[in-house]
Amino acid sequence: MPVVTIEQLWIYPVKSLAGIPLTSATLLPSGLAGDREWMLIDTDGIFLSQRKLPRMATICTELRKGELVLSRAGDGVMSVPAPTGEPCPVKVWNSFCSAHIASAEVNQWLQQALATDQQVRLVHFDKTVPRPTNPDRFGPYHTYFSDGAPYLCANLASLSALNEHLAQAGTPVCGHAAFSSQCGVQRPAGLC
Repeated sequence: MPVVTIEQLWIYPVKSLAGIPLTSATLLPSGLAGDREWMLIDTDGIFLSQRKLPRMATICTELRKGELVLSRAGDGVMSVPAPTGEPCPVKVWNSFCSAHIASAEVNQWLQQALATDQQVRLVHFDKTVPRPTNPDRFGPYHTYFSDGAPYLCANLASLSALNEHLAQAGTPVCGHAAFSSQCGVQRPAGLC
């Protein structure tokens, strides 16, 4: 049987912010531990992404002793304590979820770091209310704020082929981060 090798491993603690490269990870039914448990929302509770706020990609994330830490060159560092209080409804794609809102201080820091007048709020997934995946596509699992599947993998050979086409067209190439995948895999030649 052909072997598929994991060449890259990443988590994205906050959906659409910069990820963290790993050398190992804990696998859970909901995905990699620490992945996409947080996200930014607008005033209507709808998730925000780099499509609307490209500067999100420039905010770095860290997990220090279980606490989320955000940083951005020129904006400093912000430690994010676990939010408390009543959960609020939020929406990611077509899923309605429950989440806890981070402090006003954290949200002001994010608005400044994103250089936006739009009010943004950082929320943490309420794990007491599961978000099931599509059972026909992914089985009886649940996820947090990912796009729909607990595990997201990118085929590095496909990425390499894409980059060859982009380079031939005079377009900048992209890395796996453009797809926010958790795993970059290599497959043997001839394996689909």
